Amino acid sequence: MRAFLKAVGRGVASGAALAIGTAAAAAAPPTVHALKDTTFFFRAQDGSILTLLMLEFLAARPGAGPIPGGGQPTYVGAATAEESGRRGEDLPRASARAVPLEFSLPATGEGATFFGRVYLKSGRNYTLRYVVNDKSREAIYLKNAVVDVPYLTGGFSASSVVPAERFGPADATAGPFHVGSEEVVPKAGGVFRRSELLRLYLQVYDAARDTVTSARRVDVVFRFYRVVKSKLKRHGKPFSVRAAAGPSMGLALPIGDWPTGSYRVVVELHDRISQARTSTEGSFSIVEE
Repeated sequence: MRAFLKAVGRGVASGAALAIGTAAAAAAPPTVHALKDTTFFFRAQDGSILTLLMLEFLAARPGAGPIPGGGQPTYVGAATAEESGRRGEDLPRASARAVPLEFSLPATGEGATFFGRVYLKSGRNYTLRYVVNDKSREAIYLKNAVVDVPYLTGGFSASSVVPAERFGPADATAGPFHVGSEEVVPKAGGVFRRSELLRLYLQVYDAARDTVTSARRVDVVFRFYRVVKSKLKRHGKPFSVRAAAGPSMGLALPIGDWPTGSYRVVVELHDRISQARTSTEGSFSIVEE
């Protein structure tokens, strides 16, 4: 499978999706059956970067067509990660690593999401190669994505912002969502309904400690922006947390009166003790019921 991913994936531009297979694939262009990938970065104890992968297979978009024989959807996904140049070019002696993907199908049967995890080197570039086999329609979809792994080991910093289905203390069932001592389950597609709470999660690294109390004191400000005609428009008032002491933060906000559409969230962090500052960003969308 690794050789197949690499050989076929070379013909797929970064960020593009390709469908190959029978007439069923030809009838449904890649713009219909898009593979949408998202990565979230966290610092591991050994200094490497724990990277959570989320791959959406939007099989229920208009134009997908019925499954032959009226059967149930059957999807199989696989991925590899290989260190590469900034544009995805091969590096000498770099080898691809297989990344297991776990499959999740919503109760509605609409769409499909795969999740995986892999440890990558801080500050390096990697090419992620994805393949999804839609066995029910005899079609295969491919995508390459070049990711720039951030530096999270050089002082005061923060992880990615994760739009989350849920987060909390991890137990034995956390699986690919185990991040340190916590479980963080990304929200499929980063899509929230108005009746849901907007849940956002992030971790904070290397905040200074008070010399007397040993406590951390970090001010955190969440700023929200709507994407309107490809431009960012500030939405509502910033949400602030003063003198946060924990190494992680979870936010849950009601969004019943928020307009539908795409959003960006910018999180600004100020370490009161060291006076260091950093920021991190994330994205999500809101839809009707």
